[in-house]
Amino acid sequence: MRAGPPSVESQDSPSGAKLELESFDSFEAVRETWCSLPIRSIFATWGWNRTWWRHFGRGRLLRLNVIRDEQGSVVAIIPLYVWRQRGLRVVRFVGSPHADELGPLGDASPAEQAAALDTALAELRHDVFLGEQLDGELPWAELLEGHPWRVEAGPVLRFEGTWDEYLESKSANFRGQVRRLERRLRKRHRAVFRLVTAPERLDCELDVFFSLHRERWRNSSNALRHESFHRDVAAVAAREGFLRLWMLDLDGDPAAGLLGYRVGDIESYVQAGRGLAYASESVGFVLMAHAVRTALTDRVGEYRFLRGGESFKYRFANTDPGRESVVRAGTRKGRPAVAAGLAVMKMRRRWTEGR
Repeated sequence: MRAGPPSVESQDSPSGAKLELESFDSFEAVRETWCSLPIRSIFATWGWNRTWWRHFGRGRLLRLNVIRDEQGSVVAIIPLYVWRQRGLRVVRFVGSPHADELGPLGDASPAEQAAALDTALAELRHDVFLGEQLDGELPWAELLEGHPWRVEAGPVLRFEGTWDEYLESKSANFRGQVRRLERRLRKRHRAVFRLVTAPERLDCELDVFFSLHRERWRNSSNALRHESFHRDVAAVAAREGFLRLWMLDLDGDPAAGLLGYRVGDIESYVQAGRGLAYASESVGFVLMAHAVRTALTDRVGEYRFLRGGESFKYRFANTDPGRESVVRAGTRKGRPAVAAGLAVMKMRRRWTEGR
């Protein structure tokens, strides 16, 4: 279903051409266009976003914006929603705050993406725009003429060469653990690595996975609070061929699990779990090493560990572009709210850094 006028002539693109906007309030209406774009992240897929909206979109205003150039070619898709907070109309990307990677969809240049986002925001009445989990390698605050809100860790392993060459680039301690721990595990147990991708087996395998995840993290995991959402995403991903659910069985018993997704040449780690009975045998580390090694063997370009700077991620990663969040006011009413929020964030950083 289209929302508002069918198209709106808006600001110029960086090349000087006019951009046109079509705005929709239905995922079905944009599915064909969305799926024709180059997608390299599970969080950018139509299925993930539609599933997120079904779980978390109640009471929010949806705007799926298709931005085209004068020739009618799609420059970007900008999926947004309006969230009301303390009397303010706050615009966020669909998926906020649960997604780890967000931003305009498509392969346009950074300047074109920013122009497309400005076009969408100009037609959506709002007091504040909060753009979260943007690519930290791009100067989003400058591109959007906004303010940096926060920067979060986002470790990535970028592959070059073979598995052995990768190991040689790591410390002697890491190399030794990768080789020694799996070898020790196989001496003590009948170890089997299983990759679950078949939709018909998914429900029972996810029962096992979430049992391991719960055993490892107790009640401290967001994934457990939103288990039904993660189950639905996994089911959609299995049907579309994106799912990478790894299980490690020892002597026929499940010992560890790792939930991830592969879209194009990008594989992403999402959640993991392990049985407490096997904690001393480093089953989580062994399974992670196996998943990463398999991705490299399959010639995946990147293995992303997503949001969070946990130490185990940096043991495997070789770079961290980070994820940036940007804020800017859309009205006079929004300006004091943005200023106050920035002051609070600055104070929190000072406390964290001990200043």
